[in-house]
Amino acid sequence: MKYLKVLLLQIMMTCGAGAQVAITLDEFTSNSNYYNGFNFGSGTVSSAINQSDFSSGSSSLQLNYSFNAGSGTFFTSLRNYGTNLQDYSHLTTGFSLEHKGGNTSDQLSIRLWEDIDGNGTFDGTDEVFESTASGLGSAGWTTTHFNLSSFKKIAGNGNSQIDLNRIRAWDLKISSSISTPKTGVTLLDHLQLHSSYTPPLSGKGKLNGSFIQLWNTTGCKCGEWQQDRWETEMQKMKAAELDYLVVQYSVYHDLSWYTPSAIPSVIFEMPTLNRMMAAAEKVNLKIHFGLYFDETWNSANKASANTYSSILQKHKTVADELWNLFGNSPSFGGWYIPQELNDLEWQDTPEKTLLFNFIKDITDYTESLSVNHPIMIAPFFNLWQPADQVEVWYNQLLATATHLNRVYPQDGVGITLKSPDYHLPLYFSAIKRACENHNKKFGATLESFHQTSGWPVDNGTFSATSTDMNTLKRQLWAAEEQQAFELIQFSWSYMQPQLTPESEELYQDYLIYLNDLAVATKAGPTAPHSMRVFPNPTDGKVIIDVDPKYKCARIYSTEGVLMLTTELSEFDVHSLKSGLYVLEIELENRLVQTKLIKN
Repeated sequence: MKYLKVLLLQIMMTCGAGAQVAITLDEFTSNSNYYNGFNFGSGTVSSAINQSDFSSGSSSLQLNYSFNAGSGTFFTSLRNYGTNLQDYSHLTTGFSLEHKGGNTSDQLSIRLWEDIDGNGTFDGTDEVFESTASGLGSAGWTTTHFNLSSFKKIAGNGNSQIDLNRIRAWDLKISSSISTPKTGVTLLDHLQLHSSYTPPLSGKGKLNGSFIQLWNTTGCKCGEWQQDRWETEMQKMKAAELDYLVVQYSVYHDLSWYTPSAIPSVIFEMPTLNRMMAAAEKVNLKIHFGLYFDETWNSANKASANTYSSILQKHKTVADELWNLFGNSPSFGGWYIPQELNDLEWQDTPEKTLLFNFIKDITDYTESLSVNHPIMIAPFFNLWQPADQVEVWYNQLLATATHLNRVYPQDGVGITLKSPDYHLPLYFSAIKRACENHNKKFGATLESFHQTSGWPVDNGTFSATSTDMNTLKRQLWAAEEQQAFELIQFSWSYMQPQLTPESEELYQDYLIYLNDLAVATKAGPTAPHSMRVFPNPTDGKVIIDVDPKYKCARIYSTEGVLMLTTELSEFDVHSLKSGLYVLEIELENRLVQTKLIKN
């Protein structure tokens, strides 16, 4: 029971047991996103950046307004998303907003603007709904909740029901309840959406694989690793129970990560993939090969057939060379298309048609080379389209590219754009339905980093650090809830032991998480103990923190040879060679096995 109580406490601290989900729609960090409107008055908006003038984040929205004499006066500040429709449909119960100041005779409400046909304007069957108004005039920050049931239709010719998956804009309305002229100043902050959805409070989701980038990501310099380093790193990957790696690019512009290559544009050759395959064969780890990539794809004209035809031929040549070099290896796992797809740049024709046929041509070709090896994509989706429209987009893609086997969308949590507790169940379920409709595998790519600079965080250069284990658990459990076929992370450098303090911490925490899952699985739901083995990997010292009574520990090689036996809970393994071992811990009433890595 002690194990369960500790685990439950950790879960409650992480997720909030039974709590509604709340996601932030706006922190009002810039006043340039809003449009002013008024009736019998005027007003301006600005950013308030003094510490006393915002409740969270780094600023709030300051509304300065002036009302003329008469009834029906109001001032509004509108946030317009244009044709990028917002989907607020996932079990939404209402909204909340923090506010400060204003006049006691003034009132605050929220209005939602539909855009049923997605043309970016208010017309046709579009409607506007307004919440019940709440009083202003508080001296300190006050949070007001606007229940969805309070919203009433005030304009439009639709069905009188809020289409929460077709929201083009919202605005914040300040109105006067008296007819005398006056001025006011109100600060607004932290607009949130509330949902009755309860995210999973626990789970058994584990990473099946990981992307790996071969250049100098976070200082790893993976492409320069020698054979012994690859063997050591892959032992650490296997200790984390990873089954395969996805190499993002095998050829990048004029650099080939394998040798030999006869591609005319290749100037530099590195034997990295050759070393990786040799190391992977020793630990039974699969390698999925990304094809060709260069940066011109990001800025190329997506409506031009030449954009796709030039890259298609390079993909085919790279696939031929990879298959000839590594096709007979038991560690050849499959293929990956490295061009990042999204549902924004390819919403319309001819872009969409060109892209879908491009994916069809690549997958048809790799299928002709290796019928038993899957080919995957890891597309990016943002909150540009409602989830049902995203589902239609993937249905059309998979109907065209019939040999595309696996769709593993990026979850977008690491770049701070999406909530694992709201957006993932909404959008993952939509993409999964499309995959199931075409008998394809749906998986998830979990971003194991937290972005600290660059779009969408700020205007700086991209930088990120490793995520924390609590966030990764939420990502794992959210994807597991959708019954994803596989879970992979992006990327290994953010969990790589001894690369950075943060990546080392995430790796160690993840090993503890795996160990806890194994203990709970073996012991059943009433596991009588919790256990931790650290440091792991170790340079020599091993500590076993376990309850209840510990008897002894045995270390075996992966071939089953007994290497060490001890009754100490803290012991030394300096005499062991570097590599992967099996640590068997004998308790008073059971045996527990876990992996141990000696550096």
